[in-house]
Amino acid sequence: MTAPKFTPDTPATRRAFNRLAREKMKLRLLADIRMDLMVCKLEGWDKLEYLDELLALLQELRKGGRGRWQ
Repeated sequence: MTAPKFTPDTPATRRAFNRLAREKMKLRLLADIRMDLMVCKLEGWDKLEYLDELLALLQELRKGGRGRWQ
C-alpha cells in the first residue's frame, strides 16, 4: 500500500492529517472505555481497573520505557 498523497504536500498538511488521525483514535479509545465501564457496572466489577491499566501504560511510555509492550 502506498502512502496517501497530500495536495499540497507540506509539513502543515501532514501535521493536520496526523492531528485528525489522533483525534479519531481518541474517540475510538473513549468509546472502548465507555463500553468497558458499562460492562463493569452490569457485572459489578471494578470500574477503575482498566483505567488504571491504561494510565500505567501511558506513564511508562511517557518515561520512555516500553515495559511489556516492546
